[in-house]
Amino acid sequence: MAPPIPLLRIANLSPIIAFLEDLGTPTESYLRRAKLPVYALDEPDAFIPLHPVITFLADVARREGIDDLGWRVQNRVSLQSYGAFGRLIFQSLTLGEAILTTIRALNLYNTGVRSSLASKENQVYFQHQFTQLNGLDFPCGAQVVLLLMLDLLQKAAGRHWYPLEIYLQTPQIGNLGHHPLSRSRIDPTQGFTAIVFPRSFLSLPLGQQSPTESQEALQLLQSSAPALDFVGSLRQALTPLLRENYPAIEVAAEIARSSVRTLQRRLAEDGLTYSQLISRLRYQKAIHWLVNSDLKIIEIAAELGYQDAAHFTRAFKRWTGVSPQTFRRDRQIQD
Repeated sequence: MAPPIPLLRIANLSPIIAFLEDLGTPTESYLRRAKLPVYALDEPDAFIPLHPVITFLADVARREGIDDLGWRVQNRVSLQSYGAFGRLIFQSLTLGEAILTTIRALNLYNTGVRSSLASKENQVYFQHQFTQLNGLDFPCGAQVVLLLMLDLLQKAAGRHWYPLEIYLQTPQIGNLGHHPLSRSRIDPTQGFTAIVFPRSFLSLPLGQQSPTESQEALQLLQSSAPALDFVGSLRQALTPLLRENYPAIEVAAEIARSSVRTLQRRLAEDGLTYSQLISRLRYQKAIHWLVNSDLKIIEIAAELGYQDAAHFTRAFKRWTGVSPQTFRRDRQIQD
């Protein structure tokens, strides 16, 4: 059985995109070169595959001469901008509880990642690792992750606290300039990113807990969690690409890091062809928008990558036997 495709939520990319656009970087061109969805950037909880993100960031860094891209976005990086994931973490009473919540909930937010907490004498190691890089280096990811971990620690220890020792899951440390982290001892050889801090920090208060809001955030994460199977993760990776026309099977194969033939074989193991996979994906998204939105039929057609409403209507009739207008009207009557 093929493993799931490692996925990131678009919210992970948002601060980097905003920074690049402020610089006047032709971001859309770079995204298209990496076959990432341009239109989906307004959907922070949508998923994109990890490996094209690495390709995109490496391409930007090389061509624009920004080898310290991860550090450059420091003023834009905050866990509180990570939606339900951030809200869940910051409902914790203490720093220790917040870190344990992060470790437990991380795979509800992204896949191909792992966090842990280790200790040695009076020191604690808050660790993060990208587990499915397949030999790729991801310096921007390691740098941004470290800034997010620091953001959480400083919520308890104070904004002027900085660690004496850090680890990076990349040999490309980059230029920290006058950033206070430049005074930390940085070890890039251990294969993970980590911040070392005193054990006493674990009991520092973080904020006022609200059990209701915490439960709501957890339920939201669970309902939108990344798929743990290959076909499910491929569907989630392809969803943001629908608006940019029918995703070619070659694009799907690149996302899956396989040949077209291998992709077809993996789908066949689940009784699917690629055409059936896209049709089912379009059908489910169409139903969602018809029931849960006020989008016009022509707008839904565009979101699904159809050239016009007529093509969408014909497809919808094949799926359901009725037009999308009739389906929506009948559901409104039932409700």
